[in-house]
Amino acid sequence: MSRLRPAEPVAPRRRAAERDAGGRARRRVPGFGARATRVGGGLAGAVACVAVTGCAGLLPGPTMDPQGRSLDDIRLRQMVSAGLADSALAWLRAEPNRLPGDDVLDRLYFGVLTHQAGLYAESSLWLQAAHELAEDRYTKSISRSALSLLVNDRVLPYEPGETERMLIHYYNAKNHMALGDLDGAAVEARRLSMLLDRYDEESEPTHLRAGFRAFASAVFAAAGDRNDADVAARKARAQGVGAWWEPAPDAHPVADDVHFLGVPIDGDDAPGAPARGTGRVVVVVERGRIAQMVEESAFLTLDDDRRHHLRRGRHRRTWASLSLAGELAPETTGDAAFQDALEAARAEAEREAEEEAEEEAKQAAAAGDGRDIGGDDRGNEGATAPRRPTLDPSPERIGSPEIRRAGRDRRRARDDGDDDYDENPYIMRIAWATYRRAPVRTQAAPRLVVGEADAAAARLALDLSAGVIADDLAHRGWVIARAIARAGTKLAITRAIENEAGEKNEAVGRILGAVANAGAVLLERADTRSWALVPDRLEVLRIDLPAGDHPLAVRLGTGEVLDLGVVRVTDRATRILFQAAGVAARPPTVAGR
Repeated sequence: MSRLRPAEPVAPRRRAAERDAGGRARRRVPGFGARATRVGGGLAGAVACVAVTGCAGLLPGPTMDPQGRSLDDIRLRQMVSAGLADSALAWLRAEPNRLPGDDVLDRLYFGVLTHQAGLYAESSLWLQAAHELAEDRYTKSISRSALSLLVNDRVLPYEPGETERMLIHYYNAKNHMALGDLDGAAVEARRLSMLLDRYDEESEPTHLRAGFRAFASAVFAAAGDRNDADVAARKARAQGVGAWWEPAPDAHPVADDVHFLGVPIDGDDAPGAPARGTGRVVVVVERGRIAQMVEESAFLTLDDDRRHHLRRGRHRRTWASLSLAGELAPETTGDAAFQDALEAARAEAEREAEEEAEEEAKQAAAAGDGRDIGGDDRGNEGATAPRRPTLDPSPERIGSPEIRRAGRDRRRARDDGDDDYDENPYIMRIAWATYRRAPVRTQAAPRLVVGEADAAAARLALDLSAGVIADDLAHRGWVIARAIARAGTKLAITRAIENEAGEKNEAVGRILGAVANAGAVLLERADTRSWALVPDRLEVLRIDLPAGDHPLAVRLGTGEVLDLGVVRVTDRATRILFQAAGVAARPPTVAGR
């Protein structure tokens, strides 16, 4: 497949975070604060600039509605549903700032819009380019930019989730079938199968993956590749897709199901093929629009120990970020990788705290001020070790008794002249993205209509919104941890500004600290980018019919009837038809031999 050559090119916007000075992709740096300790005064001034001058507008995000949804995405979804994909394309090409602003995601948007507009060859180019970039980011594990610790995650390269990666191949297979290129569709089905194999090696198979294996099997069958069709069908059944099929009692026998149950097949019929004298029709109905990303946020007040760890030391910032993220995202308890990272960060934080305590003790002893970490054991009777923050996490919640006690401790430390604790309060705002789906009304399952009567057909429902929500939850803890680490970096910068100015004028220092705090709050934005133009659900209907011409339609639970036209069924062959519900009338896409 050739490189992307759009008819009306949009200037590519490579992120500086993706490549070093030599143009080479950089690997991800583990940890959340790897470069935070090197932040200089210039960046501190930048944070203050944001609050004072309003230069946060230099990093604009999408315009949101009161529910936190992107207004641009809402408009695009409405245009697609109205059958105005060509108008949506013209709008984006005239105003490219309406795009999400990432090389991969921009291509995904153009890929689905050109597909909806019937520009299948161009759509295939966009999707192929998106696939190559997404694969490059996956295999090279692009470094998470240190800039994200100071701004927000929207500056990071977009990495499509598992469900979105599967949909790239789904749409590209549709493009090839619409162009009559069944071999090209089989290539996409093969890429999809390889992707599913990779995911199954990394985690437990899911029902959605099994459903896409069943779709790949249908594509292989339509292309005449019986061996790959049978392999994909067997894997789908082994992963539970058999429980998803809902055959009616009077459904025509399906050869691959008979073979799977161990029932002998008459003659030399190959497994996975329709019975002799019949052909198979697979209808894929796309319904609704996928759940949209919205921003959620929380304002936290932390005790002095947590604030101390977030301000001092890379390893302690990592530990504090992960532990607090674990409290805010309970699903991390089942994430073995997250728990391993938390334990490792705790060990490193303890070592870092011990090293700092030893260094302070040496400096105190050298200064001769009588303070020694050894206390009475070293002969300094009456001397006490400096108060060190504990690493034991406590349930940090706004207004909790622990927070109130921490506030009293802070005030006592201030009255005792302990400079290690902050006098001014610091508001920590963290923001993360979450999917919100439209309310789903209970509806009867769609029915396949052959001629004038409803026909019994097997049914497979794929919930794409549930898939992207699961993808998001799998990474929620890491996203929140990064947001907390970012807030800790901003806290360190804020206090540095306050202390530096406070040496000359305490009141000015407090004012500048409050201003920098406000700027840090304004800069915090959730990364709400997602591929918002794909369906909410796929309904897959399958039936075997006698060879010949059959008028087909789909009757939805709402009463809407989708006319599929007259479909020619060929002996022992498979045909696939695609139709979108709730979209202005378009002829269905039909593919197969």
